[in-house]
Amino acid sequence: MALEFDGTSQYVDCGNNASLNITEGTWMSWIKIPASSTHESVVHKYTINASLNVWGYWVQLLNTGVIEGGVGNNTASWGYYKKGSVALDDDSIHHIAASFSNSDGLRIYQDGTEVSGTLGGGSKPSTIGTSGNPLYISAQYGISSFSYGKGQKWDVRVYNRVLSANEIAEIYHHRGADKVWQ
Repeated sequence: MALEFDGTSQYVDCGNNASLNITEGTWMSWIKIPASSTHESVVHKYTINASLNVWGYWVQLLNTGVIEGGVGNNTASWGYYKKGSVALDDDSIHHIAASFSNSDGLRIYQDGTEVSGTLGGGSKPSTIGTSGNPLYISAQYGISSFSYGKGQKWDVRVYNRVLSANEIAEIYHHRGADKVWQ
C-alpha cells in the first residue's frame, strides 16, 4: 500500500537508529509522482551545513523530474551526486534506487536498470558520512527548513550493503512477489 503525500507538509520520520547510518549500501523506493516542476523528495538521510557540505545519502527527483542519488561525508558543493536524464514525474509507477561503495562509486537505477547519469558536486567520499538527521520519506531538511515531496511512495528500503544490478532488477521485476506491492 502506497503512502500519499501532498507536497506541502506530509512526510514520514523513520527515526535516527544507528542502523540507518550506513557507510556503503543501497536505498530505494517505488514512486508515482504527478507532473511537477518542483524538487520531489523521496528518501533522505542527510545533513547539510551553511557551507553546503553534506553528510549522508538520498534519492530524489529534481525539478526536471529526473532521478538524483547522492552521498556525502563532509563533501563540499552539495555532496557527491549522480543524476539521470529521463523525467519520471509522469504519474506512472517507477522504481528508483541508488547505491554507493568506495570501490564501485555511486550508481543510480530506474525501473530495474542502471542509469549512466551525470556526476556532479564535490569529490567522491571514501564512505557515506553519518547524518545527525532522521531518515525521511517525502521530505528533506535543508540548512534551516523542510521541503516536501508529493505523490505516492512505498516499499522504501535501505540496505547496509551494495546490492548488485541483478538484485535491483530482481526487486523491480518481481514486485509483489513478497506481498509488499500487488
